[in-house]
Amino acid sequence: MNMSNSLFDTPIFRKGVSITKSEDTVHINYRDQGCEISTSDFVELPNVLADLSEGVIAERELPAKYPALSSHIPDLIRELDRLSLLTEAVPTLPDKVMSGMEFVKDLQRMVTALMNKKGNSVLYDRMVSEQVTKQELVGYALEYFHIVRNAPMALGPALSKQCPNSTRRALMELFIDEHDHDKLLYSTAASIGITKNQLDATAPLPATFALYSTLETLARQHFLSFCSCLFLFEEPYPSFNSAFVDSCHRLGLPETFFEPIARHADINESGEHQNITEELLKPYTAISHHEQNVIKINIHALVETMYWQDRQISEYYSNAENTLRIFS
Repeated sequence: MNMSNSLFDTPIFRKGVSITKSEDTVHINYRDQGCEISTSDFVELPNVLADLSEGVIAERELPAKYPALSSHIPDLIRELDRLSLLTEAVPTLPDKVMSGMEFVKDLQRMVTALMNKKGNSVLYDRMVSEQVTKQELVGYALEYFHIVRNAPMALGPALSKQCPNSTRRALMELFIDEHDHDKLLYSTAASIGITKNQLDATAPLPATFALYSTLETLARQHFLSFCSCLFLFEEPYPSFNSAFVDSCHRLGLPETFFEPIARHADINESGEHQNITEELLKPYTAISHHEQNVIKINIHALVETMYWQDRQISEYYSNAENTLRIFS
């Protein structure tokens, strides 16, 4: 995704930031946090910080104004932003603000374009070309189990956030719908000789762990990104599901193996969970341009991780020696 290289249009230190200088060090403090920067090798640094204190120059113009620091300015801005020391000097232009409903449509267009660019999943192509192995289908089911089991753990922290009443109701309904859905998949494992205890003891692939850990992190740290990404997991993918069922039939896997997975997909579709992001963001009348960019960056990372997980399932489980990932 081609995002701007600049974090800000015109950065300025937040109100309350204090800057003090010693012989060769600048101390920047804000409430209980801050940083120290040596000026011994960067004589122009105090001038850069003075500009950031006044908020009079665009971020993209700083490297040209201070050529000796040009290669260091992006890292400086990024670190000051990480410490929550900077904000925008100029208010976001009204035409860059979107309502929640407008932003959902924009987000869906972005994700569709990204997925079209990346193409079909490796696993899907292997299923429709009849190259997929039984082990890969089993592996997909095992990793699917981990995503389903951990979904409520991400929804829980999100319910603690301050948000509009209708957004909270929609999250609560989703939590109730998703709770205990992992138990649907125990019969999937049992049908191929995997006990409940064995399934519970399996470790997910790194990409699977990254997916649900990212969801839990967003639920705690960036609520709007969490709400915005849920459609990626709840939207039905009928072509993929149909190819999965056909491949299970072809490779002799019992109906009790694939039926719970297909049923869970049907639950999501019949429950209209694919519209969950729209329901959650509908009450928001204005989402700033900065928030939009943060959300899009997080969504882009999730889509990349989903494709990584897909490749990892195929690569790992296509090796017949790799069965259950139990390491203890």
